[in-house]
Amino acid sequence: MIKNVITPIKFINKIVNFLIFIMVFGAINLSFSQTENHIETALKINTSMLAKFYEEVYRNSEYTLNSEREGVIKLQIDRIIFIKIPFVENETYKLLSTVNKMDKYNPTLNYDTSIFDTNTFNPLKYNFNYYLKRNQFFRIDDTEYVIMINSMK
Repeated sequence: MIKNVITPIKFINKIVNFLIFIMVFGAINLSFSQTENHIETALKINTSMLAKFYEEVYRNSEYTLNSEREGVIKLQIDRIIFIKIPFVENETYKLLSTVNKMDKYNPTLNYDTSIFDTNTFNPLKYNFNYYLKRNQFFRIDDTEYVIMINSMK
């Protein structure tokens, strides 16, 4: 029995996925280069605030932030970056306010949109799908920031 054999269909799927990635990357790169303000910096989540973020979302639950849970959360949020991209008319980014909040244990959670700060943005508030095999983009309402969640590898 031969293991790890790539069938023609799997091979074609890999090629198609690669070509789609190249096209999307090229389109994103082209759209960024056509704006006057290029991407200044790709900012990351402040993981030193993880315990505070967790407490804000899960304060009334029986779930504690143990090392295993913290590791999983860090793997997820390490794939998030903030990119400063000026708003363009008719852009197709989903708004952050359209993402469901994780407010089962804390129904008073608010969206982080009115005063956006990359240092205090709590990604645990949002029901992001971290398991998609494609990058995701969300415009933070009324800001020049877009959240990019890198796909699973």
